[in-house]
Amino acid sequence: MKITAVEAIPFAIPYVKPLKFASGEVHTADHVLVRVHTDDGVVGVAEAPPRPFTYGETQAGIVAVIEQLFAPALVGLTLTEREVAGARLARTIGNPAAKSAVDMAIWDALGRTLELPVTSLLGGYTDRMRVSHMLGFDEPATMVAEAEKMRDLYGITVFKVKVGRRPVTLDTAVVRAKGQLSKGSLVLFDCDDLDVISMHQTTSEVEAKVRVAAMALPKRCHLSAFTPVTSEPTASTTPAASLPGV
Repeated sequence: MKITAVEAIPFAIPYVKPLKFASGEVHTADHVLVRVHTDDGVVGVAEAPPRPFTYGETQAGIVAVIEQLFAPALVGLTLTEREVAGARLARTIGNPAAKSAVDMAIWDALGRTLELPVTSLLGGYTDRMRVSHMLGFDEPATMVAEAEKMRDLYGITVFKVKVGRRPVTLDTAVVRAKGQLSKGSLVLFDCDDLDVISMHQTTSEVEAKVRVAAMALPKRCHLSAFTPVTSEPTASTTPAASLPGV
């Protein structure tokens, strides 16, 4: 069960439509396939999704950190030396997608070696989970139509909706449109940058974001005290809202 090699293989899959969110948009899934090989001939696999504006990682960066740092640190360890592997990965700051993919590939290799599902190795609480589909920025009717299509074709009933646009009416319209989905659907709202007032946001802009969140999650969103930001912002940031459990 010794690790003999760790591969990082870049690949690209074009999206049918661009995925748009507050920090930008993505046209292609430029991801990295991670493979962990063992001396028993077992290969564990996982996938790393680079998100430069979210995690600070690029496809080339993930490949580099795995090939140059993680692979040399892990080769020779057994699949059961998980704490040692974790400590060696932790020596490198950041790189969460790369670390997560390596960790999942090791779990996959261990499950294949023992001929057990990873769910059993993790305690066996459940052997299934609901799949969610992310809805990027678009017209409300288009977003609802996409959700209905995913539900009808694949049985998906959990949807993550991106919000955080200007003017805020673009988001409030989407929040209202969620009512058009059939009962039994779970809609999650991703309120980008809601946790702080940045140096580039005025008080009204942040209050608008909080109102959108309050519409989406009226029982779980509250506005806490914050210091207004003037038209000449400073470098300080102040908590603006709390969304427990989101």
